[in-house]
Amino acid sequence: MKIAFLLILLMLMTSACSTTQKKFRLSNYTKTDCLYIYEDADKKGGDGQLDSVSELFRNSCYKEVIELGGYLRQFRRDKFYNLTNEAAELLTPEGTFTEYVMESHERAFLTILISLSYLHLGNENAAQVELRKTYEEHRAELFNFGQDPLINLMLAALWDRWDSSLSRPFWKNLSLNKSIDSPIRNFALVRLQELDQFPTQTIAWKILGFGNQPDVEWQSQILKMNKNPYKMTPKESFPSNCSDKDSVVFNTFTWLEKLNAKYSSDYHPSIFAKSLVRFPVGITYGVLGITGGVALGVGGCVVAAKAESADLCESSIKVAGKLIGSSVDFVDYTLRPDMRRWRQLPSVFIFGRRFQGPVQSEYSSPCTRKFNETKPTLSLIE
Repeated sequence: MKIAFLLILLMLMTSACSTTQKKFRLSNYTKTDCLYIYEDADKKGGDGQLDSVSELFRNSCYKEVIELGGYLRQFRRDKFYNLTNEAAELLTPEGTFTEYVMESHERAFLTILISLSYLHLGNENAAQVELRKTYEEHRAELFNFGQDPLINLMLAALWDRWDSSLSRPFWKNLSLNKSIDSPIRNFALVRLQELDQFPTQTIAWKILGFGNQPDVEWQSQILKMNKNPYKMTPKESFPSNCSDKDSVVFNTFTWLEKLNAKYSSDYHPSIFAKSLVRFPVGITYGVLGITGGVALGVGGCVVAAKAESADLCESSIKVAGKLIGSSVDFVDYTLRPDMRRWRQLPSVFIFGRRFQGPVQSEYSSPCTRKFNETKPTLSLIE
């Protein structure tokens, strides 16, 4: 066990020596609060920096969103393999040494935020360029891949603002997607029919995010020999998807579900294999700790009996109990999956048109009425 820890320490030192860190500095910033959030992102990992992007966008720090988003898209877009780090994670939890790599929907949504930042700054040409990049990021066959229906809906709604001929393929994709709820498909089909009747019709959709993605709990199912060694479920339910004539509500459950997909043997065979290897390692840690605890308790009481000291025996048993308890915690720590993700995301998005009145009171249909008294947590475009 000591040898394993020495190997991990050596690997960590080797990894640290080869790591370079960008210093986030801006000479031209939007406001002081924006500069503070931007520079604070320098202390965070990739997943924390994505949360900083949400915070920057929420505070209208659009220059900083473009800068930090560009950095993340450059350095957290794809996986760069490091044999030392990968080997170290056979003895430690996934994500202990390896850098965070964005999921495909995170790459796409980040690029959407960059696009909308340009739009809010009045640069529509740059906004459209970034929107085209969103499509490329969404379809890119990188380490993390896969298309997401909510991203397709965002692309459809945003292209409706400028060019309905570019939005149409996304509406069609949604209308034919059997994996999404029927209210979403029906809404997309109605929009397609509108475009058939009025091919050049443009719509400036409002896109508002509500709520926050819930925390996740996990359980191991390695012994069940499934294709996925873990089962991760949200601690709270997501709002239901629905639609009416002028609006659609689409939750972000599919984004959270990528945590489960990450460990699938079909999606990432290497991560799946590492999880299987890590299981006996974690159990070994636990067995060694429990064995050590039992030996400590029994040995302490044997010595106490010779010394005729009841206090020594009692103290030995207490220490042994703590060691055994911590061994169970250490097994749990070693086996836990990589839970890193873009956390500061809404649990649901509302897409609407022909809204009137203030944000708080414009939702009057049965589909959107439940959001009447709720303030958006991330307003993409109003």
